[in-house]
Amino acid sequence: MSGRSVAIPAGGRGTRIAPTIGGMPKSLAPVAGRPFVHWQLEALGALGATHAHLCLGHGAAEIIDALGGFTIPGLRVTWGEEVEPLGVIGALHAAVPKLSDPFVVVYGDVLPSVPLDRLIDSLGDGGSMAAIAVAVTDPDVERPNVRVVDQRVTVYGATPTATHLDIGMIAMRRSSFDRFDRSPIHEADYFPDLARAGLIAAHEAAAPCLHVGDPVSYASVCAAFPDGPS
Repeated sequence: MSGRSVAIPAGGRGTRIAPTIGGMPKSLAPVAGRPFVHWQLEALGALGATHAHLCLGHGAAEIIDALGGFTIPGLRVTWGEEVEPLGVIGALHAAVPKLSDPFVVVYGDVLPSVPLDRLIDSLGDGGSMAAIAVAVTDPDVERPNVRVVDQRVTVYGATPTATHLDIGMIAMRRSSFDRFDRSPIHEADYFPDLARAGLIAAHEAAAPCLHVGDPVSYASVCAAFPDGPS
């Protein structure tokens, strides 16, 4: 499959932000009078995506409705709905036949900022199954959750040795799922396993991406747009 595919896991319930946005899916959090997913897709188009595939679960019908009539030149938008909860990695695994190889993952609450080609280039010539965009962060604001040594993610998880924050953009090879003989594959298994095997590259970004995962971060996204929050 040609082009640059981005998979967007957007099936979670968003428990941290739910009280602030009235229980709607994070993808629909209003920013300057528009749903967050519109801003996210526009950013992806500007960063080099030619195809965005949303992995939907909770609130799928509402998100699909918000996408009706919304188009971005050069960006094809598709989606799939979970019949039962699969988790992030399970949903990505199910979407693989629809995606380019390699593809990029952008979490459903993240406003992406890293050019896709640069992130994909971090995979190298075959020595990595994934490349995670990371940044140094203030631990009082967002706790580091990966350890980076010599441009490799050596530990995935919020441990005392963590040095960087996974900022929600990941390049992945379709073959990375072949290491696992069970389905669905859980995030708690997938990334730690690849990190232990030395198969995750680190792409250092200048700063974390904006996101709408919690009330404080959502306020920061709203403030980043000239019209302010809706």
